[in-house]
Amino acid sequence: MHTREKELQNLGLTDKESKVYLASLELGESAVQDIARKAGVNRATTYVMIEQLTAKGLMSSVERGKKRFFLAEAPDKLSTRVRLEITELEEKLSGFKRILPDLHSLYDTSGERPRVRFFEGEAGLLSVADEIHETLEDGLEVLQASSLDDYIRIFGSYSKNDKHLEKVFSKAIHTRLLFTSDKPLTPRTQQSHAATLEARRLPKDRFPFQGEMTIVKDKIFLYAYTGKLIAVVIESATLAQLVRAIYELAWTGSEKIHIEGGHHKPRNQ
Repeated sequence: MHTREKELQNLGLTDKESKVYLASLELGESAVQDIARKAGVNRATTYVMIEQLTAKGLMSSVERGKKRFFLAEAPDKLSTRVRLEITELEEKLSGFKRILPDLHSLYDTSGERPRVRFFEGEAGLLSVADEIHETLEDGLEVLQASSLDDYIRIFGSYSKNDKHLEKVFSKAIHTRLLFTSDKPLTPRTQQSHAATLEARRLPKDRFPFQGEMTIVKDKIFLYAYTGKLIAVVIESATLAQLVRAIYELAWTGSEKIHIEGGHHKPRNQ
């Protein structure tokens, strides 16, 4: 495609409109068959293109005796057309800005209409993990429940090459973790980072869940680690408050774990 045709298309003309306009511009006042031949477009289509270009103010016609001839308008008309389109877009943008507060009020309406999003596969789960990190702020408390053995099975070692955890530990946050696992909990808190971690083990035989839950602010992040990997993000202050209360109940009745030198041992409550 020639540069001139491409630029005309960037201005909103179709491929055939561009060809017909350029041919007419080069030929000057001409019969339709001459324009069609020059443009490489069949005669019937050329008539249609001329009508469309005339409607856009880019072509006109004159009668000479019993014949009608067509001619392209000066290229300056193109810049006039672009300026008109810019003006129209600015008016649309201005109108949109006027109603934007109302649209936001509709979006936020309700106070408590939950927003629910679904993700699939390992890539989807990692995407949600990135969102969790983006939600974190220094000073926050994060509540988590996790079947760590399933986490390790899917994502690898809990203590090595875990970019998500490195991001989490870069924040000055406090995390409480309820977990099930047949393995010792890795001593991440022995490393030098701003985050702190409290962990409590749940009996795996009594709580055989296979997934993970994280509560941050007004968001609940849920992962399923069996079958098809899925993640669900729920945004609702009311639901987050409810799940947080249930978490506190589970935390109160769980076993405290002291992390030391790569091994865990229960501590008296």
